[in-house]
Amino acid sequence: MQHDSADITYRTGPDADLIEILKSTLAARQAERPQYSLRKFATDLQIDPSLLSKFMKRQRKVPLLRAKALSAALGLPTVPAQSTFAATPAPRADQTLDNVVHFEMLSHWEYFAFLNLIELKSANHQHASVARRLGLSIDRIESVIGNLLQTGLIAIDEQGRYQRTKHRLTSTDDRESIALQIGHLDEMRLAMRRMRETPVEKRDYCSMTLKMDHTKIVRAKKLTRAYVQELSNLVETEDASDVYCLSVQLFPLTKE
Repeated sequence: MQHDSADITYRTGPDADLIEILKSTLAARQAERPQYSLRKFATDLQIDPSLLSKFMKRQRKVPLLRAKALSAALGLPTVPAQSTFAATPAPRADQTLDNVVHFEMLSHWEYFAFLNLIELKSANHQHASVARRLGLSIDRIESVIGNLLQTGLIAIDEQGRYQRTKHRLTSTDDRESIALQIGHLDEMRLAMRRMRETPVEKRDYCSMTLKMDHTKIVRAKKLTRAYVQELSNLVETEDASDVYCLSVQLFPLTKE
């Protein structure tokens, strides 16, 4: 059965609330057809049922582009209550990520890739485009975005585009972290795949085996970090077109 705006009388003025409209529409359809489920409602709106449920429970903010799509599916003439889902970007300060609060983000490369991708001038912020560029599913992208919104690391501007709220993100230094260990392993697996998939002129893998005085490890770590920062200063320009991962590894092959 097709549903249209005749199901319920909508308030579409500036005080209308998209979530309340969704709830009222579902209630009206269930009153008409008791077997009508949230899953069927999601199918009619062309959205994942679990994501729709989180929106309706206000567990996740509704991005503006998604709100427009939902409004169109409901037959609304305008997008209601932008204030209920749009977020005001916070000042872009630096932040050190917490190993517990940001465990998911530290454990998976997708988060930092997304945060850098949305800063490219050519970036298309629609979920399908982001998924294509990062080689991920739309569901995975929406999960990443939801977590970043929930932790306040991104916000949505008036044009419905995602913006970072922090200028620079860092992790704890020289401290044992399960999250970072998982994250490094995740990046290593990704590096193995990209070695096979990426043309040699677009990548650089190099290594060196050397004998080393272990008392110089502190100075060696400082040098590798200085190199990483210098390379970042070189390549991160306003005209950046792609997102890369730089990984420098220095570890012992011998045991005491």
